[in-house]
Amino acid sequence: MKERPETGSKGKKPAGGLSADALDAEQVAGWLAAHPEFLQDRPELIAASDLPDSGGGVVDFRGALIARQRDQVAALENQLETVIETARANQEAQARLFAALLRLIDSSTADALARALTQDLPTMLDVDSIVLAAEPGPGDKVISGARVVPEGSVEARVGTRPLHLAPDSEADPLIFGEGAGSIRSHALARLDLGPGFPLALVALGSRDPLAFHPTMATDQLRFFIKVVERLIAGAQKDGAG
Repeated sequence: MKERPETGSKGKKPAGGLSADALDAEQVAGWLAAHPEFLQDRPELIAASDLPDSGGGVVDFRGALIARQRDQVAALENQLETVIETARANQEAQARLFAALLRLIDSSTADALARALTQDLPTMLDVDSIVLAAEPGPGDKVISGARVVPEGSVEARVGTRPLHLAPDSEADPLIFGEGAGSIRSHALARLDLGPGFPLALVALGSRDPLAFHPTMATDQLRFFIKVVERLIAGAQKDGAG
């Protein structure tokens, strides 16, 4: 392999014993910090830099540093404000969730549980619609208080997925009924009620196109569904209604 001839400053070693090719920003900054007189002796480098001119060709280093620090502080304040807003929103959502679950737990019958879920909880959870839907069970048995949907409807809409989130999309009238036209995003959750129970799902709908979307955090929603699942199964097994 032929060696390339050295051209220009390539291969030369500046003060400090480093080759020009080996220098990086941190090394340059460190060297300048150790040699503060360097830029004073070479004003042409300052003139060629992208720094604010305070007038008469004088570079305002102090003003530039202050402006940069202000920008950094502003950026940090914005980040902090975002974190605080997110934490506050999560706290409010958690408080609504706990209140909603207590409302369900207080229901004395399976029908009362279904009414609380579909009539009381939408307002409590800041959504526009909650629907409990179930396919016909053995001997045409249905889940108390549930909207009856044709056999195969649950599988066709959620498959084996425990949760399906659909942003900015039309709602299914079979699930949401007459209110489907106002729903712009929705979540469908399959209910595993155990052996002998018909296939069922809980649907939450919102007028907000982005209320439910695939990248949203779903921990609270999944917890809510699991509690609803157990409450419904328990109420049906007790034969309440």
